Amino acid sequence: MQNEWLKIINFIINVALCWNLKNEIYGDIAMTTKTDTHKYDDIINLPHHQSKTRPHMSLYDRAAQFSPFSALTGYDDILKDAAKQNEDEQNGL
Repeated sequence: MQNEWLKIINFIINVALCWNLKNEIYGDIAMTTKTDTHKYDDIINLPHHQSKTRPHMSLYDRAAQFSPFSALTGYDDILKDAAKQNEDEQNGL
């Protein structure tokens, strides 16, 4: 089960990294098509804010924050047990 979560989290991280790469490649083109490009000239080149009191969250933790969760705790275990019982019945055990 935990291996499946790691696969999901890695997938989300890869999607996020691809999205950032796409924005780096095509971001300048997208900016030139906007009609009001000078609206934020005073702040556009300011450095990104980094908190001095809280540590920077890793991409792994950010991906986990938005990954799906199981609303029905234990439901997967019940399904696995039912499937095993059904399989045992079909095998005559």
